[in-house]
Amino acid sequence: MKTFRQNLGALGEKIALNYLLKQGYQFLESNYQTKGGEVDIIVARNKRRLFSKIYELVFVEVKTFQKRDNQIPFLPEDNVHYQKRERLIKTAQSFLKERGYPLDILWRIDVISVRIDLRRRKADIKHIQNAVY
Repeated sequence: MKTFRQNLGALGEKIALNYLLKQGYQFLESNYQTKGGEVDIIVARNKRRLFSKIYELVFVEVKTFQKRDNQIPFLPEDNVHYQKRERLIKTAQSFLKERGYPLDILWRIDVISVRIDLRRRKADIKHIQNAVY
């Protein structure tokens, strides 16, 4: 049986993925795991250039929190600390190597924070591109 936090996290990831799809990203994979870490969502984006199409891979860390009325102003993305950033980078590099992507492919790590108000059934989404480098 899943805990409340696990269910809340899964809901946040679903909300984040729907947001990304509406923004034109193409879904590749979710919950990619290695020994050293996990990436919540992996998507691709077509970056049009003058004479060619260049794809950029985006590794997304989703941070979900329940929004409460008298909550201290804490940002979910603040929870991506130094060790987490290092694990995300290594996990992204493992994905690229394992899947045989060329060394010069464009890629980045984004953070999406989802603050869910369960009572009002609303969510605030904040997308921070290239949050980890």
